[in-house]
Amino acid sequence: MNELSQAHYLVYESLSNRSTGNYEVYNIGSGVGYSVNQIVEIVKSKIDPNLKISIVPRRDGDPSKIIADTSKANKSFDWQHKSSCEEMSISGWVS
Repeated sequence: MNELSQAHYLVYESLSNRSTGNYEVYNIGSGVGYSVNQIVEIVKSKIDPNLKISIVPRRDGDPSKIIADTSKANKSFDWQHKSSCEEMSISGWVS
């Protein structure tokens, strides 16, 4: 089971054991920010060197960066992100 699936399963298990409607919100991620350019370079170097990309201006409302704070999931479920950006990119591409 990959770590993202494992995290979802742990949260599901926790929710299904509750008798009340008091649910929690958990951020699941690496806790590290990666740029689109970093992901593109990984895909080009490891998966498809001929990947065609279009560089366009940022859209209105796009955040400059998003990084998930996974500390609550880490504490609640003893869950830790382990995969590298390269491993996640390759896994997502072949899925």
